[in-house]
Amino acid sequence: MSNHPNRGPKGPFVAPAGWALHTISPQELRELIAAAGITQSEAARRCHAGERTMRDWVLGARRMPISASECLALSLMWPGQSRLVHPTVALCERWVRPQFAGLLISLCR
Repeated sequence: MSNHPNRGPKGPFVAPAGWALHTISPQELRELIAAAGITQSEAARRCHAGERTMRDWVLGARRMPISASECLALSLMWPGQSRLVHPTVALCERWVRPQFAGLLISLCR
């Protein structure tokens, strides 16, 4: 299918230089969900995925896309009543693009 965004002459998405983002491992995902004190169902809702998809990511049956892990991380670290995980530099560098990381850290000081 040449009209698919990850196929064709350009190939799959490659992160620009300076991004330290990587695919989150099932173990890291379980640790993030536990640290936030939420269920897999709530984690799925926060990254706009289905419960079965989240279960597959947690079990390692499917790889979680970077965009979904970034969405989940942002929803857990964003300032306000819904923040469940305090954003640290290490977390932001690993799961959030530099543009968002700087914003998150500056908002939480």
